[in-house]
Amino acid sequence: MRYVSCRDDQGSVADESACFHLPKPSATEMCTVTPCGQWKALEWSSCSVTCGQGKATRQVICVNYSDQLVDRSECDPDDLPATEQECSMSPCHPNSHDYGRPMPPFLYPDHRLKPHPGGSPNRNRAQIPGGNQWRIGPWGACSSTCAGGFQRRVVVCQDENGYTANNCDEKSKPMEQRSCESGPCPQWAYGNWGECTKPCGGGTRTRLVVCQRPNGERFTDLSCEILDKPPDREQCNVQDCPRDAAWSAGPWSSCSVSCGRGQKHRSVYCLSKEGRHVEEENCKHLAKPNVQKKCRGGRCPKWKAGDWGQCSVSCGRGVQRRSVQCHSSTVVCRTQCTKTCGEAARFREVLCVDEEEQPCALPPCEYIWITGEWSECSVTCGKGYRQRLVSCSEIYTGKDHYEYGYQNMVNCPGTQPPNIQPCYLGECPISASWRVGNWGSCSVTCGVGVMHRSVQCLTNDDQVSSLCHVDLKPEERRTCHNVHDCDLPRNCKDVKNLDGATEDGEYFLQVKGKTLKVYCSGMQTDSPKEYVTLVNGDAENFSEVYGYRLHNPTECPYNGSRREDCQCRKDYTAAGFSSFSKVRLDLNTMQIITTDLQFAQTHDGRPVPYATAGDCYSAAKCPQLPTPHSIPVGSPAPPVTLMDPALSPGDTSPPYWHPPLLCSYATFSGDIFQRPG
Repeated sequence: MRYVSCRDDQGSVADESACFHLPKPSATEMCTVTPCGQWKALEWSSCSVTCGQGKATRQVICVNYSDQLVDRSECDPDDLPATEQECSMSPCHPNSHDYGRPMPPFLYPDHRLKPHPGGSPNRNRAQIPGGNQWRIGPWGACSSTCAGGFQRRVVVCQDENGYTANNCDEKSKPMEQRSCESGPCPQWAYGNWGECTKPCGGGTRTRLVVCQRPNGERFTDLSCEILDKPPDREQCNVQDCPRDAAWSAGPWSSCSVSCGRGQKHRSVYCLSKEGRHVEEENCKHLAKPNVQKKCRGGRCPKWKAGDWGQCSVSCGRGVQRRSVQCHSSTVVCRTQCTKTCGEAARFREVLCVDEEEQPCALPPCEYIWITGEWSECSVTCGKGYRQRLVSCSEIYTGKDHYEYGYQNMVNCPGTQPPNIQPCYLGECPISASWRVGNWGSCSVTCGVGVMHRSVQCLTNDDQVSSLCHVDLKPEERRTCHNVHDCDLPRNCKDVKNLDGATEDGEYFLQVKGKTLKVYCSGMQTDSPKEYVTLVNGDAENFSEVYGYRLHNPTECPYNGSRREDCQCRKDYTAAGFSSFSKVRLDLNTMQIITTDLQFAQTHDGRPVPYATAGDCYSAAKCPQLPTPHSIPVGSPAPPVTLMDPALSPGDTSPPYWHPPLLCSYATFSGDIFQRPG
């Protein structure tokens, strides 16, 4: 795509109507991109052993979208499917070492009963003597999409049959959490303002505003803080346009060529309502008439060659001849004069040229003033002006009717008729509107104060009026914050040391150049902590890990809705429900410390960190509620498909692991926090 605009000869943006006589260039163009390659996995081979644990292999090739083989460099190496996998056959003879026993596939993300492709026998277990071993699930999503975060996974202790156990070696327990880095957060970036669409009377100008990382990688607007998005358009040239001048166009000149394509020209002036020439700036708010246009002077003569004659000799070197003449598309043979007065010419036909001219004398010419129709009045009420076209023309009277040709104004006799006259369409109705002045300075130099401005109801001739609607009156005063000269504390420890405060409560702090209300806790200690009071309280700020799961993990109960009265059990050890009235704030990083539970209440199960959510319910592809992006802030989390890998002894069908979905629901009172995830 590209931007296409109509420009005048000074390069300024003009109304599109001024370019209507020219073909408009295309603003869009089709483009093609070479198709990417994609991996295609062939069939698995048979197992490498006849009993116990073995391996199966397969070939993976790179093809295009027509399923034709292409070079492997055309495919993404990060998406390469596994080329080998474990396979389990019937158990080997009891006397042999039974190392080939198939591993229970409880923790594999594949929905088949065989292990996940590309796996290894020890990938998901850390075995200790006695048969008990640690089993691990896949790493979950990063808790933050930028600026670093953490990942979690489930680690459980199981015996050799896949049942829950308690006596695994704690020293060899795999880690349940690790840090992850996703690059810097995108920020708003913007370009320079473009040109105003109007020179006066209130136009608009635009600029490019994008959400991107420092390296130029672009994201959707939802990836940046939408409330901080800089404006991409604004008003400009709001001053009123002058109303006492208009463009006046003179007559077109004759075509610049006698044949082929040429141009006609005319003069365009800016005239006041009295008919005087004024600066063109007074007419810039009006579309300027064209000063030139294309014209055609008939077809030009061209050379015409005849056929070649015979060779001048019958042998040896000779010559051939042909006739070459200059021809016009229309052969004219006339002797009459071209005009009936003044200087003119007459023509006759000659050999190689269709026309030849010689002077001829005629009586003097006659000139008259020609006037056009008056235009509409320039206003709809009050005093305005009308205008018309006035030109000096030469009369040709040698035919049955008059023909006119535009001439210089000095050739016509007498005084030029007026081309502008005043008009009056009655008094304009009185209208009034609210007018506001500029805001004054803040009433205080530190903290919260008040600003004032003047608000008056004025008529269109600037007289004080009472006709304005009271409900539409703009505000005359508003609050203001002035933190430039404030000597506010920067953290709760400063509140304690500088102000001598010892009670927990809300205090004003200067944070990142802004005045922020922060709750200080532990003011009787040497290290008080900073908290943010959540606007909607713990009723709409909570974290939950749902503890119920189905006896049959492959069904979707009640059309996918989350219910406790179905065939399910509540035995998920990580389940819990915690609500929050305040959250801990790290003033150095401006991030929420999600694991601080001082102002949290756990209503069920284990404490759940702030901005954490998860469900252990069904392994089937059940209908889901809207995605978190479309849920209003403060709404409860939708059900998430996730299942705990641990099974009770009575289970007969294996479950499958689904990665957790982490969501955060909170309402903040400030505007300088980073979302925790």
